[in-house]
Amino acid sequence: MIIDCHAHLGWWFFPIRQENAADLIPIMDKWKIDKAIFSSVRAIMEDCRDANKQIAAWISQYPDRMYGYITLNPHYPEIWKRDLETYTENPQFVGVKLHAAWHSCPINSKPYASIFKWCEEMKLPILAHSYDPTPDNMSPSAPERLARVAQERDVQIVMGHMGGNPIRGIKACASSGPNLSLEISAGRENAGQHYAWDLLRVRRAIDALGPERVLFGSDMPLVDPAICFGAIKDSELTPEEHDLVMWKNAARIFGVCSHV
Repeated sequence: MIIDCHAHLGWWFFPIRQENAADLIPIMDKWKIDKAIFSSVRAIMEDCRDANKQIAAWISQYPDRMYGYITLNPHYPEIWKRDLETYTENPQFVGVKLHAAWHSCPINSKPYASIFKWCEEMKLPILAHSYDPTPDNMSPSAPERLARVAQERDVQIVMGHMGGNPIRGIKACASSGPNLSLEISAGRENAGQHYAWDLLRVRRAIDALGPERVLFGSDMPLVDPAICFGAIKDSELTPEEHDLVMWKNAARIFGVCSHV
């Protein structure tokens, strides 16, 4: 079993051909990804007004393989409240996606505090984009900011991309409690840096946090899953670690497999 907890549906301005649900199934089949959780590219980058509705239509075509995140923009509370109320009624939506960098709003700021409060009350897990190219930890999606939020909230949060810098992401996650986990699609953002393309980042995360706090995610189709499968292979996981990282943790946090 493989569950990819970080995937996207929608049109990219990059030269990427895959856009809708039918386009992603061949990639999932190629890599034997049984289930994946998708967020809306349009809700992140352009227009949040009906983007989650589009995701609902796409994932409904593959109810046993595709699940969705309710992607929320903190600048439009009337829309994100509506979407939370609407799509939490749909069992194929299993969590919330936040992208503080693209929405230019610090993840530990007041607009996001309202979203975290709602998610806490509704027991909705969150995948939060996390990446900081700055030397002063001031990016809106810096891993240190997300760790501070996790310390204050009783809700499951998954740090996307291991914070963009595996060293900082692991350290930030370790400073928080067990409600903050890491998703492994990291490394490509900082080519040229000493920590870029860290093929042992999964092993480092497991050794620091335990295998229960590390989740497989590919960022497909923006990134080919081959990168993350390579990181898994090079980290030489035990069978127990492999099952936890590749599917059991996602199944537990997002509830996509009822038998776990």
